[in-house]
Amino acid sequence: MANHRIPNLIHFICLIKPGNELVPFLHFAAVASAKSILRPDKIILHLNGDPEGPWWERIRPLVDEIKLVALPTHWRHDKPIYNPEKPHHYYSHMSDHIRLHALAEIGGIYLDLDTITIRPVEDLLQHEFVIGRETCSPLDPVRHRLGSAVLMSAPGSAFLLEWLQRYPEVYDSADWASAATQLPATISQEQPHLPVNVVPETAFFSVNWDDVAGIFEETRSVDPEARILHLWQNMAWEKYFKRVTGMDWARQNSHTVCATLLLNAESAWIRDGIDYGEHGEQ
Repeated sequence: MANHRIPNLIHFICLIKPGNELVPFLHFAAVASAKSILRPDKIILHLNGDPEGPWWERIRPLVDEIKLVALPTHWRHDKPIYNPEKPHHYYSHMSDHIRLHALAEIGGIYLDLDTITIRPVEDLLQHEFVIGRETCSPLDPVRHRLGSAVLMSAPGSAFLLEWLQRYPEVYDSADWASAATQLPATISQEQPHLPVNVVPETAFFSVNWDDVAGIFEETRSVDPEARILHLWQNMAWEKYFKRVTGMDWARQNSHTVCATLLLNAESAWIRDGIDYGEHGEQ
C-alpha cells in the first residue's frame, strides 16, 4: 500500500561499462541542476563500478548516498535481460530493473543522467505516481508512449506495482521499448482506476528523440511548460552529447536549447556554491 505522497528524494543510476568509466560533463549537469532546482532531501546514486574523471569528482560531493548495485541478470527465471543480438539494449534493460524496484521500495524522483532540470516539481509530488507522455514521432509506428527517463513515485505505488508485475510478461530483450514505454501507456489506458498523473509531452519530453538537433544545434527557445528536459544521450552521443564538455560550449552555442538551460543553471550553481570547474571547461 502506497503512502500516497512522493518523497522529495532523487535517484540517479550510473552503470559503468568496462572501458567507459569517464563521466561526461552533461551527467554532472544533470545532478547539479536537479540539486539546485529541486532542493531534494537526499540524492541517491545507484552505481555498479568506479567512475572516473573531473566531472565525477564534482558529482561526488553533490550525492548524499551511493548504493552499490549488483547488475540484474533476469526479470524472472525465463526472462534473461541480456540478448547477444541486441547488446546495446543491455544497460537500458538493467537500469529499468533497478529504477523501478528502487521507486517501489522507497519512492522518490528518478531522473536519467541525460536530463536537465528546469523548474520545480513540488506540485507533482502530491500525486502517487507521475510519468510523462512522449512526443509522437512520425518515424514511430507506436502512437502512445510514456517515458521512463523521468519517473516520480510514492513507495508502493499501485500503478508501479502493476507495471512491475506485468513487466516480465511483456519484456522482450530485443525490444527495449515494449515494456519500458509501451506497457505503462497500456496500463494507464486499460486500468484508469490506478492512481497515476500522466503529464503532457511538454513537461519532460518537449523535444523528441528524432529531433536532437533541436536541443544541441538549432536556434530554438525552451518550451515554457518544460519542467525537465530529456537530452536523448543514446541518439545524440557522437554528434552532440560528448562534445558538450563544459560551460565554454554553452557560451559559444547560446542560441541552442541545451546552452540556454546550462547558462540558466549556472547562476543557481554559483548561488549554491557548486563547483562546476574554472570557466566550466575540462
